[in-house]
Amino acid sequence: MGVADDLQLERRARELARIDGRQEPESRDYRQAREELVQSVPEVAPPEGHEELQAWDESPDAAGGRLPRVAPDDEMSPVELLIEEGLREADHDTRVAASEAAREEGGEQ
Repeated sequence: MGVADDLQLERRARELARIDGRQEPESRDYRQAREELVQSVPEVAPPEGHEELQAWDESPDAAGGRLPRVAPDDEMSPVELLIEEGLREADHDTRVAASEAAREEGGEQ
């Protein structure tokens, strides 16, 4: 069952009222907002032969445990990627500036 707080309901009811050309929401706007924001999800039986499937709404810590974090050997860290990207951008900017300066010098002669 989806849950909507009062602020979400109020905001959606006001939107519905504005769509209908009214400044203030009416009870029907609140009713429609509640229907749109609070949705029930039907229980679905697993397909035949897959009865061992578990529910997805279990708490992540209900079973299993956290694995140790292992960094890949062949990839750069996010910091290294940012540094490399910054260096490429700086090189590009330097080349553009040099090209523009050379064009200006060539045009003045």
